[in-house]
Amino acid sequence: MPKAVYGEAWSSTASVRFNRFMTSLLRDWACKIRAAQSAGSSLTSLTEMKEAFLVEAHRVLTIHFGKPPTSFTFEFNDKDKKLHRFEACTPMSFLNEHVPYVVGDQVSLINDPRNPYYKAYTVQSLGNVVGGKPVFYINVPIGELKKYTLETLKDDVPVWFGCDVGKHFNRARQTMDSEQFDYDLVFGTKPTQSKADRLRYGQSLMTHAMVFTGADVAPDATVPRRWRVENSWGDDTGDKGFALLTDAWFDEYMYQVVVDKSRFAADEQLMKCLDMEPIVLPAWDPMGALA
Repeated sequence: MPKAVYGEAWSSTASVRFNRFMTSLLRDWACKIRAAQSAGSSLTSLTEMKEAFLVEAHRVLTIHFGKPPTSFTFEFNDKDKKLHRFEACTPMSFLNEHVPYVVGDQVSLINDPRNPYYKAYTVQSLGNVVGGKPVFYINVPIGELKKYTLETLKDDVPVWFGCDVGKHFNRARQTMDSEQFDYDLVFGTKPTQSKADRLRYGQSLMTHAMVFTGADVAPDATVPRRWRVENSWGDDTGDKGFALLTDAWFDEYMYQVVVDKSRFAADEQLMKCLDMEPIVLPAWDPMGALA
């Protein structure tokens, strides 16, 4: 639903206590279902218990956040100041009639130097939406992430990405630059772990999703010097809410981008990955921290 018809409320922006309450309910329900299973309840009975708990969850969520509207009016002025108005839209009708974007054609490319490249991966227990598309990654060298991100941006299409936003990050300026804090100058030492080892030791993982909207490429270069990022933390930080990250930072803390599979249609090695049975990473793997 558009924010204009189902906006934020105090209860949705200050939800820490509610989250704890909801978590306690979920654990309580899980405990009861497992106890019933141990007592020999039938699959039908267990399913009925689960469905009853889902109804209760929906009621609690609706009380806290408010009941979502079932339809809305979508209107906007185009570049010629002409008003367009579409009434009685539903989320699905809006998607089908107004969004020229095929979600099923989007592919997640990741850079995980711990594991072999040009292989498909998934994460255990992460795909928990009934009827949803299973989590599916293709692991590629960092240069491939840059290549397909830049090609997409050149066609004026933004690129969703996942990274470790807190590393070498100036929140007020919204800059991600691995050289902006000189720890060695102050302490005479600094961490030297590789990207792979940071993942292995829990020093880095995907923590935040943002969108690339542009890149600064020198006339004689093939990769950007820096990347323009649209963040979601309000327009009072950075450049009216936009952030900047350097290419060196991209190398070390960028993990995932989503691009249309048509971008690499000519790359036989990548296309083969689409038909692979994915290697299953454990549920606690850092590649599952964001998705």
